[in-house]
Amino acid sequence: MKRNHGFTLIELMITLIVMGVVIFIAVPNFASLMRNVWASGRTNEFVSAFNIARSEAITRSNTVTVCASDDPMAANPDCSGDGAGWANGWIVFADDDNDQVVDGGETVIQVWEGLEDGIALTEANSRAAVVYGSRGSASQAMDFDLEPTTDCTGNSSRNITITPVGRAEVTEQAC
Repeated sequence: MKRNHGFTLIELMITLIVMGVVIFIAVPNFASLMRNVWASGRTNEFVSAFNIARSEAITRSNTVTVCASDDPMAANPDCSGDGAGWANGWIVFADDDNDQVVDGGETVIQVWEGLEDGIALTEANSRAAVVYGSRGSASQAMDFDLEPTTDCTGNSSRNITITPVGRAEVTEQAC
């Protein structure tokens, strides 16, 4: 008696139907997962600037500023002066004279490029800088919202609060 080692047409059709149902269920969940991973990554990138600034202020026993920058990748990056520029990028620098301006001789510690299109990063009161004192406390509390400008579903929006003690707190928000 001869044995067949393949699939019948009915077995193949049932397998394809089962795969189709699994893909139909999995794809929307996967898209939601990707949006949450995206939001977490961008949030962590932003929060790291504040953590670095706070740490550097304590280490240097001096003022360190985090500010919005219109062109952070320029040869001599500078603060933008308005709170609308956070999505364009931001810089951390040792602000020796505490004027929130990168002057000659002040050290730019790190720069971050702006966020990709489709992402909004805004500060509730349109403030353009956070100043950390030598003890790691922030000059003022700030409240940021990071959210996609398109396809904002689920909890892919984040609120980042800089407390007066300088700590960054992140909460997920529904769009």
